[in-house]
Amino acid sequence: MSERIRVVIATTEGPAAVERLSEEDPAVGSVICLQCKAVALPISPAYDAFVRRPTGVIEAAYGHPAYRLDVSAPISDGFSWQLGALAAHGLSAAGRLAGRDDPCDRILWVTGEVDQSLSVLGVEHLAEKLRASAALIGAARGDGIKVTLCLPQANMDMLDPDWRHMLGESVELLPVESVRGLFARLRLKTPAIGRCATPPRRRVRTVALASVACLGVLTVQVPPPGDGGEGRSVISSAASRETKTIELTALELRAPPGSSCAAVHLGEAVPEVREVPLTLDGPAARSSARALCNLRFQLTNRGAPKALWLVGARAGAGADMLYSKTIVPPQHLASGERRQFEVTLPRRLPAALSHSFAIIAEPAPQTAGPEATLSPDAWDSWAAGLKAAGHEVISAEHSLLPR
Repeated sequence: MSERIRVVIATTEGPAAVERLSEEDPAVGSVICLQCKAVALPISPAYDAFVRRPTGVIEAAYGHPAYRLDVSAPISDGFSWQLGALAAHGLSAAGRLAGRDDPCDRILWVTGEVDQSLSVLGVEHLAEKLRASAALIGAARGDGIKVTLCLPQANMDMLDPDWRHMLGESVELLPVESVRGLFARLRLKTPAIGRCATPPRRRVRTVALASVACLGVLTVQVPPPGDGGEGRSVISSAASRETKTIELTALELRAPPGSSCAAVHLGEAVPEVREVPLTLDGPAARSSARALCNLRFQLTNRGAPKALWLVGARAGAGADMLYSKTIVPPQHLASGERRQFEVTLPRRLPAALSHSFAIIAEPAPQTAGPEATLSPDAWDSWAAGLKAAGHEVISAEHSLLPR
C-alpha cells in the first residue's frame, strides 16, 4: 500500500500543515486559505503566480491553472513555502496526500524556494523554523510516525549540530538541490515542465514579454451587447487630479499572421504585442478576441511616488452580482514603477468579456477591500465610502468582443 504523507510547511511561527488541496474554476485565481475557512492569506497572489503560466510551474506540471490550498496555520511572506506546496500538488495528484482528518504514515517537514528550472534555492531562518516545529517533530516520534526533514542543500551549513541527535530510524534528513531529489524520495514522477512554461526564444517588446510576477488573476463575464449590462461603469467618479499620472494599459498578445495561439503557447511563434491604453473614468476600450492568445494589464505611476490600490470586479449574467478581487494591495509605487498581472482567457468566447477595475489613490486606504461577492449597490456604497474619506477612486474597463 502506498505511503500516505502529510505535508508540513515550515515557518518561523510554527508548522503549517496542508489540510486540503482542491481544483478551482480557472476563471479565478489560486488562493491559500486558513483552516478551510473563508480566510485568504496575504501570500495568495504569490501562490497564484507560482501556479499559473508563464511565471509558475504547477499548471505546466499538472494541467490546471487554479487551486485552493488550505493550511493549518498562517504563512506570512517569503517564498520558502514553494517546495512544500509543489510537494503537496505531487502527492495529491498521486492520491497520497494526507489531509486534515486523514491518518498518515509520514510527515514531510519542508522548506525551500523553487525556481522555474525546478532548482531548490536556499532559505533564511532555518534554525528558527526548526525550533518552532520541535514539539510537532517530537510528538510525531512519540506516536511512531516517521518524519522527513527536507531542506535545501544550500542550507546544510546552517543546520545546528544539536539537531542531528534527532536523526535516526524515525527522523530522516533530506537535503535537496532540486525538486527531482525530493520527488525521487517520495516515489513521485518528477513534474515535466513543458515548453509552454519557458519564455519565447526571442522578444518583440521587452516591456510586455519580460518575465513578471503576476499579482493576481481575474476573469470577468458580462452580458453580450444589447443585454442591458454593456457600458456599466463599476465605479463612477469624476475626473481626478491623479488620472494624468496613472496609466492602466491592456497588453494583448496576439498570434502573428499565418500562425496560431497554439504555436505561441508552444514557443514556436513569437506573439505580437498590442498596447491598448484604458481611458480612466471614461468608456471601455474595445478589442476583438480573434487571434488573442494572452491578456495582461499594466498599472504604471507616471507621477510622484504615491500609494495605489487596484481592485477588479467581475459581473455575472445581467450584472446583478459582482465578484471582486484585490489585485494590487495598498502600496506605494515610485515614479515610473509599474505592476503587471495576467488574466485567464476562456477557450471559447460566446459573449463579450469585460475586465473592470477601480484604482484608489492617495492617501493609502486603511480599510479592507470589498467583500468577494456583493450586489452592485453594495459595491457602489463601498466606493462612495472611500471617496467620502478623501480617497481618489478611478475606474477603467476593457471589453473583448467575440470573434
